[in-house]
Amino acid sequence: MPHSDIHKKKLKKNLVILGIVLLIIAVIWFMTMIKISSNANAQAIQQCGSVEIENIAVNADHHAFCDIYTRQERYAAGHERFREQLNQRRENFNAPRARALQNAKARRGEFNE
Repeated sequence: MPHSDIHKKKLKKNLVILGIVLLIIAVIWFMTMIKISSNANAQAIQQCGSVEIENIAVNADHHAFCDIYTRQERYAAGHERFREQLNQRRENFNAPRARALQNAKARRGEFNE
């Protein structure tokens, strides 16, 4: 099949679209490289102790450790306070509705009599 003008136009359009897609990919790649390089200078993740194969700590007093249990207890206490606040909020928001419902039932009772 011979190539006509329509084929040439479509080829140009397809090349433009390919160029745009490659440009978007290049921009995303460039931004990612910038973010990676800026994160490399960020504060390192705090390690919990160091690995020493030759020197084994025999006494616990001389070896530092991460106290994750205190963190868990604080989280649980915070969660309990949050749950109490949610319950108090539910009660506070339901109180006006309950009063309005009681008043409506009382008015309906007056009308039915």
